[in-house]
Amino acid sequence: MSISAVGQIIADLQGIDLARQVDALEKFFLLPTVSVSESDRQAVLTVAVNALEKSTNPYPIAERLLRFREEAVPPVADLLARNPSQEVKTLAALILINNGSRLGVPALVEEVDRGGDYLVTASLALANAGVIDHASTIIERLRRCSVPPLREFPTAEDDVVLALITVLRKLRVPLPEDIRRKFCDPQAPWFFRSAVEQHNVDGSPA
Repeated sequence: MSISAVGQIIADLQGIDLARQVDALEKFFLLPTVSVSESDRQAVLTVAVNALEKSTNPYPIAERLLRFREEAVPPVADLLARNPSQEVKTLAALILINNGSRLGVPALVEEVDRGGDYLVTASLALANAGVIDHASTIIERLRRCSVPPLREFPTAEDDVVLALITVLRKLRVPLPEDIRRKFCDPQAPWFFRSAVEQHNVDGSPA
């Protein structure tokens, strides 16, 4: 791996053009592992984490940081400790929990509590890690949801409700009776009734 090539990847990551930053990371991951020194890899990782912190659209960078796997944990944990913006904090926490670190659990629970843009992603990540801290928040959110009129296909808003029911199923948390009744009402869309039935089949008390 030539120094000039690594230098170009780092330079692109240090810029402000998101497309070039993403392209730089894609080019980096296409390189044969044996051709990249440990110091080069750490340098690219460090600059990519800094790009995540400063980006106005950090999600595409966070997606690619996941590909560093466990290597990303120390620098991303340092980023989380710097208390970055809410979005970056949530994305950093997602990177951590997907690599076996629970340092970001409080940030993910906070994202669920506030009903942020990553509500579903954070909820599922916590459930996959066996974290149950956010279950009560999900239950209260389901209580506040109104049941829409009959329709054949779920909307984006319906998908959020279905995902939250799935999270409780993964955690084997029973649906309270009032929530079950609401979503099993004959006037509720079929996909809600199906989700509740599946929840019960998978082991939660009926």
